[in-house]
Amino acid sequence: NDSHNTACIEKEIAVIEAEISELEDNMRSAKFAIETYNEALSEMQKTYIPQTAKRASEILSELTHGKYSGITIKGGKIAIKDKDKNIMNFASISKATCDQIFFSLRLAISEITENKISTPLVLDDIFLNYNETKASQLLKFLTEYSKKSQILIFSNHNQVLNLAGNDESSIENINMISMKNRI
Repeated sequence: NDSHNTACIEKEIAVIEAEISELEDNMRSAKFAIETYNEALSEMQKTYIPQTAKRASEILSELTHGKYSGITIKGGKIAIKDKDKNIMNFASISKATCDQIFFSLRLAISEITENKISTPLVLDDIFLNYNETKASQLLKFLTEYSKKSQILIFSNHNQVLNLAGNDESSIENINMISMKNRI
């Protein structure tokens, strides 16, 4: 009876040791995955964040005619600099300017990550918070940008149609479809 109990206990120990070994293998795999992820994240931050900040700064400066000169990204936080390199408080920036900042960041990320494959730029109600001046500036920027990428703009506001149809605008190869009377 003792030998039978001993055999059962030894069998249970063997099963538990096998489970421990499997858990240790899983733990090593998980640690390796975490280390690999952290290394990749660190490399992406070193590579993409400076490029994103630089390109977004260029776009924002162009959109605002130099009123805002830079975007910095550190520790996941975004700072905006005015033309005199002073850091701006987001509370003092209009919603439309915040939209310009967000647009600049999105476009910069899109450009950096597209890997030389031209992808269309899809914008949905991008002009929503813009006054006529800012909307016109963005439309002119997009007109120039459309020389290297297709742009699709969706909006339920006539502001875009009015600006694009303005005689002063030098927009070519633009197709506008109004769904207003088509449904």
